Amino acid sequence: MDCMESENPWEALRASLLEAGYGLDKIDKLESLMKKDELFPLLEKILEKVKKLGEISPEVEKEIGSGEDISNRANLLFQSVKGIVTSLIGDPAYMRPFLRDKGKIKEVRRILEVTLEEVNSLERELVTKVNAYIREKGLDIEELRSYEEIPAALSFLRILKKSEIHKEVQEQKVEPKEEQRKIKEEAISSLNEAFEKLRSIEEELDLMGVRYERLSHYLELRERFIERLQEVEEGILQKYLKNITSRLAEVENDSKKLIQISQKLIDLKASIEEMKGDLLERMEGIAELRRFKEIIPYIGLDFPKIPLLIRSRIHIESLRREVERLNRISSLIKSVIDELEYIPKDAKLDLSKISLDSTESFLDSLNNCLRASRLSYGMPETVGYTGVMSEILELYPKWREKIISLLRERGEISLQDLKFIPGSWRPWVLRNLADEGIVVVNEDKVAMRIIPEDMRKLEMEIEVIEDMVSDLGVMLPNLDDMGIKRIREDFERAKSLFMMGRISEYRELISQLKSRVNEVKMQLGAKG
Repeated sequence: MDCMESENPWEALRASLLEAGYGLDKIDKLESLMKKDELFPLLEKILEKVKKLGEISPEVEKEIGSGEDISNRANLLFQSVKGIVTSLIGDPAYMRPFLRDKGKIKEVRRILEVTLEEVNSLERELVTKVNAYIREKGLDIEELRSYEEIPAALSFLRILKKSEIHKEVQEQKVEPKEEQRKIKEEAISSLNEAFEKLRSIEEELDLMGVRYERLSHYLELRERFIERLQEVEEGILQKYLKNITSRLAEVENDSKKLIQISQKLIDLKASIEEMKGDLLERMEGIAELRRFKEIIPYIGLDFPKIPLLIRSRIHIESLRREVERLNRISSLIKSVIDELEYIPKDAKLDLSKISLDSTESFLDSLNNCLRASRLSYGMPETVGYTGVMSEILELYPKWREKIISLLRERGEISLQDLKFIPGSWRPWVLRNLADEGIVVVNEDKVAMRIIPEDMRKLEMEIEVIEDMVSDLGVMLPNLDDMGIKRIREDFERAKSLFMMGRISEYRELISQLKSRVNEVKMQLGAKG
């Protein structure tokens, strides 16, 4: 590890930046900016702790046969921190003296804090290993409180190893050679099985274009672990095996989590690309949005790119947050598409509040702009100069929910039932509900909107299927009653989505239901 070869680990990192071609002035500027942003103290702590771990853990490995893995993991953390520093010095948005990216600073601080916690965790793990060894051997040494006490403890252990007292503690009953051989073979078989699981996971990640460095590192050490297992003393064989398999299990869990996150990332990226085309098409008819159409193709340029190199748990967590961000972007695009579905073509748009700070802020502000324009369509212009408009827009979702509730109870209501809405605003509220496809207004009566023809036809098909399954159930072993029940439940959910005006979700679910109903019809037809 580079930083462990120098008395001052930061100086070692500076030297590596110089070797990479960065000038002294730029490195000094980076140090100054990191101090200004309160990142440098975190960096120094991490580097100093990693340096000490790199010095102590090989000694622990030499004395008690446990510690090499901590040294390797500390090295991975150092490489990760080195990568962060390199990315900062190479980022013009961070190195410029003004208009610097505060979000980047906040993100780097969080990553450094998490890294420091991981380093602290390694320290605690090293102390735990030494204390466990001391207790196992029954040695009269006070339990260590800090990893800095380890060097003195190791010196004491060396002295005890030469003493008769220590030899007595080490004496154990020697099992017959055949029994020892069998135990060792079982241990090696168990270890090989664990490694095969990891190999299979690595292949699955590879198909997604993802490489997890920690997983690859353990797979490279496979032969070394097995050789070590063959050489280890019988008395500590099971403990050594448990130590290795617990580490492999940890890597396996992290890798499985990475598979789930990566799959979600790939699915979301594909979905967002598809929705971008739909969004561009719907923006086409609104002249005022023409200049914002140019932004849509650029959505996704900052998404994580395949192939992905994941170095540690920190990067897995960072990728998980990226997936959450893509999920938010996906939801925002759906909301914008829904608003564009119903906004009147001649509606006035107040584009002054559209934010271009980030993809999320752009989509969120565009969604709010469209929603405000749709809901305020038809209001007197004077309302815009008072606080009344914002109050009405705030109350509209509550009024909407109340009206839907009344219609579900009674089927039809009169305008007199809407006393909770000021009289002058009732026509506006009902017009918006009609535009959303929820109600039909006939003079002074308000009724639920008639179910669309495609939904009515689908419901009839579902009823036929239910009747056939009920009559011929025993003759249709391939049909699952629960599957038919789920189709009915999803259909009811589609009706609710339609009534709530969530048309994009309604259409998607109806499309899926049609496919499922057709599959069942084919099975029924084949049977008949």
